[in-house]
Amino acid sequence: MNRSNLPVTWIIAGLLVASVCWYFAFPQFYHPEDRENQVPVFEAAEIAALLEFRKAQSTSTRIEIYEGLPHSFWETDSYEQQRTTANVRKVQENHFYADKLTPSKTDASILNTLILNPQSFVKHQGPKLCGGFHADWLIEWESPSGERHQLHLCFGCGEAAIYGPKHQLHCELSNNADSRFQLILSSYAKNRPPDERIIRRK
Repeated sequence: MNRSNLPVTWIIAGLLVASVCWYFAFPQFYHPEDRENQVPVFEAAEIAALLEFRKAQSTSTRIEIYEGLPHSFWETDSYEQQRTTANVRKVQENHFYADKLTPSKTDASILNTLILNPQSFVKHQGPKLCGGFHADWLIEWESPSGERHQLHLCFGCGEAAIYGPKHQLHCELSNNADSRFQLILSSYAKNRPPDERIIRRK
């Protein structure tokens, strides 16, 4: 073989190997119709956190919901005004109006069913260009032992943050869960300015 052709041969071989690796790593680019069906698998620790959360939620004696403030990035002025003048509570890194809202028995049942549905949550798929996680709603359960477990919902990026005494998890909401959570919780909107209550995913 002519030595002068060796660099070209190696380059072609490298491109072929890279193409094969790319195909298996990102098949959605070759089969766009499968993109919606590719659900990242939870790791063992994430599954454990979900199971612990669902167990606590299924035995809870009380459920409360709290409305989030305007978005801290997209609605900065309104957010700061509300944060400094309204009756607000801070939970983790998110701010909520302190008014405790109690869902009806029917809505509480639907919320509980959504939480227990394994299809409601999907492994987190990385940051989005949505201004960062901002909790639009907080759902809080109290277990018989007095422990509190929390679900923070961000409809702007379609994500959820789960907190408990022994677990913490940041994950995605499935499209169905996102829509159903919004449908239920929007009827309890009370303090957040009407035109700033929900930033939907694009």
